[in-house]
Amino acid sequence: MAESIDTLDYRDLLQAAYETRKADNPLYSYRLMAGKLGLNVSHLYRILRKDLHLSPDKVPATCDLLRLKGRKAEHFELLVQYGRARSERTRNKLLERILSLREPARRALNAAEFKALSRWQAPVVRALALSGETEPGRIGKRMLPAQSKAVVESTLSDLAAAGLLQRDDQGRWASGDPHLTTGTAFRSEAVRQYQREVLDLAASALTRIARDQRDITSLLVEVDEEARLEIIEMVRECRRQIVRRIERCETPDRVLQLTFAAFPVAGPGETGQ
Repeated sequence: MAESIDTLDYRDLLQAAYETRKADNPLYSYRLMAGKLGLNVSHLYRILRKDLHLSPDKVPATCDLLRLKGRKAEHFELLVQYGRARSERTRNKLLERILSLREPARRALNAAEFKALSRWQAPVVRALALSGETEPGRIGKRMLPAQSKAVVESTLSDLAAAGLLQRDDQGRWASGDPHLTTGTAFRSEAVRQYQREVLDLAASALTRIARDQRDITSLLVEVDEEARLEIIEMVRECRRQIVRRIERCETPDRVLQLTFAAFPVAGPGETGQ
């Protein structure tokens, strides 16, 4: 296993191990790998296709196959538990443990990135800091719902540690890395956690924010695949137009959260029905 793993899906490691062995020995097969793991071939194939997960009792044999010991074996076992976990609470706890096992040079950055990007407060605090606010207490009071000074201070610290904010020569906050949604699998998971928090925030806005200060609507439609793809592109074009309009804001005085969501609530029926 590599010194640092930039994947949260342990099955990527199994697939890479198979491809390496196959390249070294053309006679290597799924059957040989399955035999080492105590699995039948079809089961292994579905695991590699990410249709199934390893059972916990197969973790020791898999670690032997991948030559993992000590810290790396523990890391792999946590990845398996993470993949099999269903509740968000359990997944987040496992992710914290996974981050703590990463190599020291990488651990601080990834932990800081996850903390900075996975909470709805982070981009709001960042936006207010970049607008000229330097006092954590004032930033917290401007937020809706209001946040404590301690929460803002912690968020600023995480943003700075992740390279998303930095102090200039006058002590004001300046922009660091502007790319918040790309990078490692850990960043991707942080973004998903952030999106969940934003959707919860939108739901609570129905009671927290006055009607004339919010616009929350929903639309349920029946579509075919062609229409679905066109609607998704329309949403993306809307986002692009909003970004272009925002670029013309010369004196912004507030932070607005926009949430777009298009997802199926019923799948296609059987052909011919």
